[in-house]
Amino acid sequence: MPLVPAYLLTIPCDCRYILVRMKSAAETGYCFNIRRLRLQEKLVLLRYDPIGKGSFVECKKFIKQL
Repeated sequence: MPLVPAYLLTIPCDCRYILVRMKSAAETGYCFNIRRLRLQEKLVLLRYDPIGKGSFVECKKFIKQL
C-alpha cells in the first residue's frame, strides 16, 4: 500500500484545487484564470500576452471547489 502524505489526509478530495486569476505583470489588463493546487506557492508564469511582453502573476483567488 503506498504511503500518503499527512497533509493530503486532512484535505477533502474535492477542494485540493483552487481557481486563481493570473494578471499581466506589464499592467496591460490582460488576464486569465487557471487551476492550481491549494498548498502550492503563488504562481508566476511566462505566457504569451497579445498586448505586450512579460510574465503573469497571481492576483486573486476564487475560493471555489473544483
